[in-house]
Amino acid sequence: MFCPFKGEVWGIMSVLGTPGLCDKHYDKVFAFDSIDDNSYSSEKLKEYLVVAQERNIPVVGTRKYATERYPLVQMFEEFGVPWFRPTISYMLALAIYKKYDLIKIYGIDQDKEDRYILSRPFVDFWLGVAVGRKQRYTIANKSFPQYPPDTMQKIIDRASSPKMGKKIVQSDGLTGSEDIFSVSNL
Repeated sequence: MFCPFKGEVWGIMSVLGTPGLCDKHYDKVFAFDSIDDNSYSSEKLKEYLVVAQERNIPVVGTRKYATERYPLVQMFEEFGVPWFRPTISYMLALAIYKKYDLIKIYGIDQDKEDRYILSRPFVDFWLGVAVGRKQRYTIANKSFPQYPPDTMQKIIDRASSPKMGKKIVQSDGLTGSEDIFSVSNL
């Protein structure tokens, strides 16, 4: 299932450079990365910032380039925990904070297994907070893969190999390069 781009639609910054998504409507995009170095990702982020400005799309974040400040202090006050890593965790927390009745999640497919393992607990946490607050969510098909235990063990073993350069403890994760979701009050 693909995002119908109806209602309020949020995306991570990279959607503005992703074929098939870059021309869609976004009410806001989220970015938390630095643009202070000369890395490839910083250069891409700078390009996306230009696109966001040209299209009048608010950029939500904690960096100076953000046009809409992410309410990090309010998140700590409301939830009592700074449980953030991937951009989608910030997005989910904000949707929960704003008390949206329904959060529809699309395109949170994994781009690298090690990032999946490291980041999924953050998303799982915020989905649990949503359930605890009686806020509903849906996750589109083929997003958020659920690996069977034997496959997950292979991923953990591979991520823990000396080639990865560090030991990774078992903790499922979630991050993606085309995170999109739609939020609404019923």
